[in-house]
Amino acid sequence: MRRQVMAVTAAVVVALSLTACNGGSSGSATPPPFTPSSVPPASSTTPSEHPGSDGAVEAYRQFIAATDAMGRSGGADVTGLRKYSSGTMLAAELNQAATFKGRKWRSVGQQKVVRAKVLTTGTPGPDGAVNEVVVEACVDSSQAITTGPDGKPVRPANAPTQLVDQMKMVRVAGAWTANYPHSRKPGKC
Repeated sequence: MRRQVMAVTAAVVVALSLTACNGGSSGSATPPPFTPSSVPPASSTTPSEHPGSDGAVEAYRQFIAATDAMGRSGGADVTGLRKYSSGTMLAAELNQAATFKGRKWRSVGQQKVVRAKVLTTGTPGPDGAVNEVVVEACVDSSQAITTGPDGKPVRPANAPTQLVDQMKMVRVAGAWTANYPHSRKPGKC
């Protein structure tokens, strides 16, 4: 069963990555390194709406930026993925990085988190801390383009460029990480 979950998750991640391609072409410039400060500040959720969830939305945005950095590097830069994902998502994203390397894919541009909020919070533990939340976000990948070694886009013509993502975020060593996709489906931002 665990292998099936991993395979499904990997397929979802590949599909999400391919939706980041919109038919443009890529240049040969060296991709910039992952920089958390390149992500716009977030929050459409105030701490009082979901006590204990402070920082989860920002960590989700950083996770999306890390997937962009991995794509721009052709799968070489996984630093941000290791920082902002864990469990099933980390395994799936590292698999995706290997796919980019193996197929010599590169991405240009970046995904945009149009809106994001904490949808639900887990039950506080004995210490009162919430260690699990679900973040719902609408991600526009129309400006992120993945190309093959020939410079041609790899995204299928009918692939959506906007997704509604519900991601389980968990605290690992005191920091929020993307852990498991609850739901990823085409949507409108």
